[in-house]
Amino acid sequence: MATELAAGVASREVVETTEPRPGRLPLLRAWSWLWPKLAAIALVLAAWQATVWSGWQPDYVLPGPAPVFQRLAQDLRDSNFDLGIAITMRRAFSGYAIAVAIGSVAGILIARIVVLRRAIGSAIFGLQSMPSIVWFPVALLLFGLNEKAIFFVVILGAAPSIAAVFNPIRAAPLITAGLVGPDWSGRTGRAGLRRITQNVSEKRGNSEVWRTNLQ
Repeated sequence: MATELAAGVASREVVETTEPRPGRLPLLRAWSWLWPKLAAIALVLAAWQATVWSGWQPDYVLPGPAPVFQRLAQDLRDSNFDLGIAITMRRAFSGYAIAVAIGSVAGILIARIVVLRRAIGSAIFGLQSMPSIVWFPVALLLFGLNEKAIFFVVILGAAPSIAAVFNPIRAAPLITAGLVGPDWSGRTGRAGLRRITQNVSEKRGNSEVWRTNLQ
């Protein structure tokens, strides 16, 4: 009996010493979230510096991390740096706003009109897979080197992806999962939204029950 009590006390002491303190749990979670990202940054910087030391490209083509960060620190103290960021953000927001408008209208028309869907529905996916830089030479030929060319590249790079959201082909996983019916494009208004929301809630509840049973 004494031996069993001694063993229980010893095991309890081991558990108490091995378990982390409650105050350290947030720090451990923060560190477990942070260290992989720091390791990835360190690996990238090490590979960058190793490439510079290899002499693959001259310094004026591929400078090392230290000169780049020094130049960045100098630019941050320059007033033109803030002005350049403001101009870039204005162009980005304006271009993406126009792309959202054009892509939404085009996507709704393609989803509603069968002829358009059959005619250019597949082309939307083809344009979606093309990188934006492909349109840069075309933009230079059409508009020259100015803001119109930049807006042209941004709009053609983003509008097809936005239009594809409204394409019925993108709703195939929802139809097969039973979240919406084959006539999903005709379900509008509060009734359609309530029907879809109810189906999504039921599917999520069933998945939670299935996950609980597996555990």
